[in-house]
Amino acid sequence: MTNNKAIQIANSISLVANIPPGDGLVHILGMGNESNNKEALSSWIEQQQDLLNIDKPDYMIEQLIHRLHSKLNGFNSFIYEINE
Repeated sequence: MTNNKAIQIANSISLVANIPPGDGLVHILGMGNESNNKEALSSWIEQQQDLLNIDKPDYMIEQLIHRLHSKLNGFNSFIYEINE
C-alpha cells in the first residue's frame, strides 16, 4: 500500500469516526515518528495489511473502523484497570 492510499483512508475514517485534530492517538496507534492523530491513524492503517487487499472499499473501511474501535476500547479498558 502506498502512503497516499493510507492517508486517504485515514482522512475518510477521521471524518466518519469524528477523530479530532491533535496528538492523543499518537502513542496508541503510532509507530514512533508521527506527530498528530491523522499521521498515527495512517501508520496504523498501513499495518492492517490483511484488510488493505480487499477489493470492496466500503467493507475494508468498515472493518478498519471495527478494528480501530476494538483497539481503542482495549486501551481504555487497560487504563481503567490501572486506575482502579
